[in-house]
Amino acid sequence: MKQFKDINSLLNHLQKQVNLTMKDEVASEVRFEEQRQIQKHVYEAYDPFVYDRRGFSSNGLQDLDMIVAVTEVRKDSVVLSVINMAKGKEEDDLYLAPLIEYGHNKGYGEYDYPYNRDHTAWKFLRSRPFTAETVEALKKSGKHAMALKAGLIRRGINIR
Repeated sequence: MKQFKDINSLLNHLQKQVNLTMKDEVASEVRFEEQRQIQKHVYEAYDPFVYDRRGFSSNGLQDLDMIVAVTEVRKDSVVLSVINMAKGKEEDDLYLAPLIEYGHNKGYGEYDYPYNRDHTAWKFLRSRPFTAETVEALKKSGKHAMALKAGLIRRGINIR
């Protein structure tokens, strides 16, 4: 068991372990949950006629390389932010997540073709809040908290 000279050394060690766990185990769980919610609320909402979805690859919405996790140490806490950085296929200035999360022409971009041949464009123009659904799913399941606990235990911190 690691020994500490003073309380500040202990607190610094704990904060470092929490930060590492947030970057690793907790971020992974959040990113995987976001992938599940994208599948459910974005991809299962409708089938496109023209384009091929990139999904898990090619910098698509479900590509883990595009779901970026960043931690920030604030005073006595560690904040994890998970941001989907996927962009439109041909548009370097259009981030997909806000457009999909809030819907067409709501201040976060618009679709090039806001119509389709079977008059069901409302299915993709509307808000498909996968980020909000990710937060709700994590609140219900507690998987992020379980990941934090497991990660800290793996790092030698006893948790009850």
